Amino acid sequence: MTLDIAHLHTWIGKKETHHDIAAAWPMAALAATLDHRDPYPQPGDPIPQSGHWLYFL
Repeated sequence: MTLDIAHLHTWIGKKETHHDIAAAWPMAALAATLDHRDPYPQPGDPIPQSGHWLYFL
C-alpha cells in the first residue's frame, strides 16, 4: 500500500466540525445503579467529577 501524498496535501488547512449534545441518560443510569436519589440531570447541567468516563469510552 502506498500513500498518495499529493492527495493528503489537499487536506491541509481544511477543518471539519461536528456538534452533539451529551444525553442525560448515562448519568441517570449510573445514579440508579448506585441507588442515588439525585435529580435527573437537565440540559446544561455540569457533570460530576469523573462523569466524562460515561461519555468518552
